[in-house]
Amino acid sequence: MPEIKNVFSNQVQRGSPWERSQQSLDQMILRTRQQLGRDWYKTLNRRPIRHARDAMTLSSTWWRSRGKAIDLWVNPSDMRWQLPQRSTVVKTLAGTVQNYWGNRFRKTSGPGQYYDEGTVNIVFQCGSILPSVAFDNSELLTTDQIAQAIASPRVPPGLLNFYRFLELYDQAALIGAGTNYHIIQHGSRVFPDITMYGRFAPGGINFSEMATDGNTLQFEATFNLYWSTPRWSSASQLESTYIRFIKESGAAEQLGEDNLRRYNKLNENVAKKPTRVATSKAKRENIAASAKGGKPGVAHSTESAQAAEDVGDAFF
Repeated sequence: MPEIKNVFSNQVQRGSPWERSQQSLDQMILRTRQQLGRDWYKTLNRRPIRHARDAMTLSSTWWRSRGKAIDLWVNPSDMRWQLPQRSTVVKTLAGTVQNYWGNRFRKTSGPGQYYDEGTVNIVFQCGSILPSVAFDNSELLTTDQIAQAIASPRVPPGLLNFYRFLELYDQAALIGAGTNYHIIQHGSRVFPDITMYGRFAPGGINFSEMATDGNTLQFEATFNLYWSTPRWSSASQLESTYIRFIKESGAAEQLGEDNLRRYNKLNENVAKKPTRVATSKAKRENIAASAKGGKPGVAHSTESAQAAEDVGDAFF
């Protein structure tokens, strides 16, 4: 095989074109990281959202009993939902007759509800599957860390997700006397927190290895949705879940960080003052006592304290 010169290291190397391209790319990534310094990851642009990303979690009834799950390194790129109803159309001489019926044994159905099993077509993505992604730069700062990495190689996290998904997909539907459901813990703009129960469809897993994009991987599977928590047919359950998400982690995104900082600063100033915040009822009693010449029982609040009370009422 003829000798080929590596343009990044100016060294003569032998091997297949694939090996040479991978080595060159790894060297380029390493050189770029060294130029940026040890804290290279801090210079990257963050996601354009204010709250942290919640990784989708895949598991099963059997895995959950053993505390095992797949926390996706990269969330799916696409989810296509279909929520059909249990109905049929019958053609007759008099015209078209459409029939609806429910199933009282299915958890997705309630009084007056006729949802059938839903389907969710999910396009999973692994991100970069380059070998260099397996270790973060902060894990290779000392010779001891490098020696440990040499002794214990890793699979890139996105590719490891794919390997484990192949195992999850192949699990039996019945284990013992119970059903082994596949379970998906999902969070998005539409559903901030929803747990889906069902089984991945037996149609198979679709994925492709492309020479033009061999450093990434996407795979696709269809999930048959039996029921969910909260129930997708209950607007009140979905609404309460969304409100709980806002209270727990989305207040800054809904109200604005500047408003929350102003609110917190105002509360800090009020907490430093010994003034009691009078309620509306107490204020009326104070006014009545003053009119009669008596002493009010509750001190009048300052303007800043009253503003804090008004903001607090509006916030909660």
